[in-house]
Parts: sequence; structure tokens; C-alpha cells
Amino acid sequence: MFITALACQTAFAFEQTIEGGSDPELGSITYIADRELVAGGTVSITASYVTGVDWMPGSAISFSEHWLQRSGLQTSSSEADGYVNLVTRIEGVQFEIGEVTREGVHGGLDSIVSVPVFRVTEGLIPAGTTLAFAIGNLTLPKIALQQFALAAYIRRNESAPFTLLTGNSLLVQAGRLERLSLRADSLAQPGEEVGLWLRLEDQFGNLAADRTVSLDLLVNGTFRNRLSVQSAVQVIRGVKFDLPGVYRIDIRSGGGGLKTTSNPILVSNRQEQILWANIGAHSNRSDGSQTFDELLDRQQGRYDLTVPADHEFDPTQQGDVVAIHDDKDSVIRFANPDGRQISAALAESPTVLKYQNPDELRLTQIVSDDSVYIWMGESVASRGYETGFIAIDHSHQYPGGSTETFTGIITLPGQTWFDALAAGQTYVSVGEMITLLVDHRALATTEVRVPGVEVIAGSPIEYIALIKNGTVIASRSEPDDSGQLFTLSVSSSSEPYSGLNSQPRNGREWIGYVATRDSPVQVAPGAGWLTRQSSHQRIDFLTRTHGDSRRLNLTLTEPTADTVLEIGLAAVVEDAAWIPVDRLPQKIAAQRFLIPLGEMQQGAVRSFGVAGYNDRLEVTPSLVAGETQTKFSYADSTSPRIGDYYYFFVRLTSGAFAYSSPVFVELNSIGISNKFQNR
Repeated sequence: MFITALACQTAFAFEQTIEGGSDPELGSITYIADRELVAGGTVSITASYVTGVDWMPGSAISFSEHWLQRSGLQTSSSEADGYVNLVTRIEGVQFEIGEVTREGVHGGLDSIVSVPVFRVTEGLIPAGTTLAFAIGNLTLPKIALQQFALAAYIRRNESAPFTLLTGNSLLVQAGRLERLSLRADSLAQPGEEVGLWLRLEDQFGNLAADRTVSLDLLVNGTFRNRLSVQSAVQVIRGVKFDLPGVYRIDIRSGGGGLKTTSNPILVSNRQEQILWANIGAHSNRSDGSQTFDELLDRQQGRYDLTVPADHEFDPTQQGDVVAIHDDKDSVIRFANPDGRQISAALAESPTVLKYQNPDELRLTQIVSDDSVYIWMGESVASRGYETGFIAIDHSHQYPGGSTETFTGIITLPGQTWFDALAAGQTYVSVGEMITLLVDHRALATTEVRVPGVEVIAGSPIEYIALIKNGTVIASRSEPDDSGQLFTLSVSSSSEPYSGLNSQPRNGREWIGYVATRDSPVQVAPGAGWLTRQSSHQRIDFLTRTHGDSRRLNLTLTEPTADTVLEIGLAAVVEDAAWIPVDRLPQKIAAQRFLIPLGEMQQGAVRSFGVAGYNDRLEVTPSLVAGETQTKFSYADSTSPRIGDYYYFFVRLTSGAFAYSSPVFVELNSIGISNKFQNR
């Protein structure tokens, strides 16, 4: 959820920052680590707190972490990670060790978490006394940070509130070079140099230290030349293609230990360009953990464009376009130097659409990290707002999600990216950079309308669908007919219980197993799944969903007509990233399903109620991997209505997927197709 105005005021009043030393009565605190801090590693930290006033019974100190970096500070087990221990012993002084709840930036943000607290119950500690705390095996965030710090909250006496005491920050560095990533221009013309950006990364995608590396460059698998790379982000010059076609660039070390493949490059006479954008990340000026400059630096070479959106305007960070996350109206506002303003509707705290100006509301969030909010896009489109779909790189549900999200901005010759945003010339790609080129920007009220799309992807395409007014009206896929390959898919809604008047439903976990009694069952790795082959006939799994579906491919190696697939699901409780006012997170009962082979071959569906929602489990024949490049269109001969909207959904075998923006039926449209292409 994006914080409402009231919640924002409450949270930040509670989390009021007082710089260490600015209030002598708070005292001071210093953090010292026992080793170099490396992203994703562990470290032990000594926190030395010097009391600012005499401490008496009721005085207390608590420790917490930034909500984006919670690893779990605790006082219950010295053998477990994150154990906080008071090292200092003072004669005649007794401490009670317990927990206190905290919300806001150093809590759960939209929920409440418990954090360790040390409270004096007996004795007096003179001002100027040093209390040393040891924090063992603290798990560090997976992103490199210039300003990593724990949060100490001080309560001077029983009646005083806890107040944040700021100490020194520590540097979390990127790890050693473990992988490469390569991004290319998705569209290029014959004879035109292709933009290529190579990144040297650690295992978590942080930029590694600059170093010299000798690498091979291949085009469609054929060696082309050798490169010498000197920096963590390097532009590769001189690559161009004279003939139209689809190309892939591979870069690898001589022994193949480091290797990466670019997104596909379509070389044609098309005039538009695709800019890959990262939109909406928050810096540490609001509820993010990185500085504004760190946000920009982190995405160098990964995106063409990074547009952070904090809660407040910072005049020192002005650029060509300024973006502000407006909590009051739950929108992101973009303004260009000419003063033109557009806004994006948000889903985690749904934008109240009746108050929005149609001339300004030009974009709608449908994805954020590992959450899918396509219902928000349809709510906006069904009310007549002609907006483009975008992804937002800020989530209170799954902060720092594991899946990369991209907003593709399609720009025409002479058009700025801001103008393209304002025109809704966008689409969303999740998991990889899929090229999605829709034939029409608008459709006419003709007897037959033929929306079409061209797709170029890095992985085989398994499914394409055309959705009209929220309903699939055409699709393309090919089920496997071997009788051995099946796909288990699970899905749960992220829609709010009371429409746009409340927050979305929280995500949920799926913990369970798949088993047979007569046929061995095997599993293929699936995006977003953890699996374990516990026996030849059983697979245990864990995944989670929030508005999307997760798909796991299974192979029955020796099925018979009597084969039955048993699927068990453990009881779970929905996540509590936020607490909707109309429906608390619910406990979901355990489930057990028996599905015969014949039903699986026809497509088995199991739907079960969860306090006003229906979660869904399916077992169907797996889909055959298609080509990596295709076109798809459909002739809709139903009677047109002004305001009808169409959009495309594409899914790849890798689990990556993409949504086009809606194409609307308009009274005065001539069904322009050459607006986006010139072949």
C-alpha cells in the first residue's frame, strides 16, 4: 500500500528523526562491524550507546531495522542469527529484555512488527555511561548501500516516547564479480549502430568493482570479436547489422565461466524506438533505503531510463522530468520543464478515479515487483480513462521482489519519452525484456476490427491472448498430447474486497506436495518455485502468488489409465503487508485433491473459497514451446461500442510475461496502423 496522508503523518511523527548529538539528553550511539560489509553476507556489530541523562527504571533502548532490510533481530536464541545481547554489566542495575511493537520505516511500514527492547527495571545508570550491545550474525541486505544503519530508539523515562537516535552509517559493498548482464536496443535500423550496455555484477545484481576483463562477443552464436572491458558498466561500440532480422548478442569469458545473452534485437525499417524504464523507486528521502544518486547508479546499463518518485520534491534533484509520489491522491505525478503534468493511477492504495482529471491521468500501474494488479488497469479502462500500463518499482507487498519488471516506452521520431508517456505508448514486461509491438493505437467503429501484435522474445512463446473488456476473446497455444507432460498452476486474486474503496488482498503462500502411487513424477525448474524431489513419486513445493499464477511443469514417466495425482496443500495464513479495513488477512485451510489421469488430460480445475475469494489450482497438459518471434491478430466482428478496449497478454516458457496497453474503440478513429510502424 502507498501510505495515505493520515498514515504518513502518523508514521513519520512516530519515527521522527533526531540526529545523534542534536539532543544531548538522547545520548549517542556508534556502530562498529567486525569485518567488511558485503551485500548478502553476515556480520557481527557492536553498538556502543552512551547515555545522555541518568537512566532510571523505565528508561529503555530498542533496536530495529529498515523495513526493506529486515533480517530479524531477536533476543531469544544466542545460536540464531540476529541475536542482540547486552554485554555491559553494571552492579545494582537490572534490565528486562522483551519486545516492543514498531511501525513505519523502521517497522513494517503498513503493518506492525516486534523488535527487541532492553528496559531498566532496577537501579540507576549515570549519564555518560557506555552500554555495549553485541548483534551477532546479522544478515546484510542484498543491495549495496552507502548508508546502512540500524535504528536505535531511546526512551529516557517511563512516560517519554521512544525517539529515534541516529548513529553512524556503514558501507555495504558489492560482492565479487560473479555474473555479466547485457542489454541491447530492442529496435534498430539496418546499418545503424546498436546500443549495447555490459554490466559486471555480483551474485545479486549489484555493480561489481571496476576491473579489466577480456571477453568474446558472438552474434547469433558466431564469434565476432574480442573485447577488453575496463569498467563495471561499459558501452560496447561498433555493432551494427546491415540486413533485417532478429539478432542476439552473446558475451562470454574465454572459458565460459562468465557469460550473458542480450535481449533480442529486431533490425527493420520501423521508425519507433523502445526505451526500457524503471519508474517509481523511492530513495531514503522517503521510505527507500538508497540515496537518490544510488538509485540512478544501480540501474546504469540495466534500463534506458530511471525515474525515482519520492513523497516530496527535492529541488536539488531536478532533471528533465520530475516525478512525485502523491500520497494524498495516491498517484505519481510527472512534470516536464514546460510545466505539463500527467499522473499515474496506483494499485496498492487504489487511486480514487472519480476525482481524477482525464487529461492528466495517462498511466496505470498493473505490476509491482512480484505483484500483478491487472484488475486496476481494467478498472481504469472500463471507466473510459485511456491510459497506458506501467510497472512501478516500489512495493509494500513484496519489497525488493525477485522478478525484474520493465516498462517499455515506445517513442516515435522526434518524440520525447515524456510525450510518449503522456500518450500512453507503454507496455509492461516482467522477467525479461519482451518486444511487444501492437498494430494500432486506436480502432474505429467499423464492422470488423482487427487488433494485432508482433512479439519478439528471448525465450519460446507458449501463450498469447487477446482480452476485450476484461474477457479473453482469442488465444493461441498448443497443448502437449504425449499424455506425460502436465503443468500445475496456482493463482490467487489481488483485487480489493470492496472494489477500489479498500486495499488489495494480500499475497499468499502455497506449501504442498504432488504425489502418485504408480508412476514416477519429475519436476522441471519453475520461475518463483522452490521444489524438492523427496521420492521418485513425490515432489514438495513452495511458491507464492499475488494477483498472478505460478506454473510448474511435471512429467509422469510411466502413467497408466489408473494413475491418480494427489495434491496436498498445507494450511497457511495470508501475508500481512498491510491490513485492509474491510477484510483482515485470513487463515486458509489445508486442502487435498485427487485428480485422475483422464481428467488431467482434459484439464482439471479445483477452486476453493477463501473468505470472499476463490483461489484456483489447475492441472493441464503442458503447452508446447513455440517460436521466439510471432505475429497474432484476430478479427472481431461483434457490434462495436465506443469505449471498448483490447489488450494483449503474452507468456513465455521461462515464466516471463508481458501486457500491452489497452487499444480503445473511438468514434473518430481511422484505425491508424502506420502511427507505430513503417515497414
